[in-house]
Amino acid sequence: MFGDNMNEIAKIIGNHIKIARLNKGLSQEQLAEICDVSTKYISALEVGKSNGSVGLLIKLCNILEVSPNYLFGNLFNATEEIPFNNDVLIQYLKLSDTNKEFVDSIITHMYNIERKK
Repeated sequence: MFGDNMNEIAKIIGNHIKIARLNKGLSQEQLAEICDVSTKYISALEVGKSNGSVGLLIKLCNILEVSPNYLFGNLFNATEEIPFNNDVLIQYLKLSDTNKEFVDSIITHMYNIERKK
């Protein structure tokens, strides 16, 4: 799928780490402390400037409560990608719980309208 473009792969994995971290409500500093690495290293992982060791990736999966399949996403034998804007997901995860509930209610309402068509 990506050939030898490891930079692009690292960015995808890093973005998945960032989304999972935000979903757990952890800052980069908190995650770094739990993983016993520097905040700079977590930042480098999230932007794809560094590759984590297998051990660290397993540790991240356990801490963030995600499977390796989530981290690696559609990097292997992918036939179709799910069309979703990760930037929107990151923004959503940064919202307060009250605003998340509001967005959820709007999406539910819009979905119900679509189903009636």
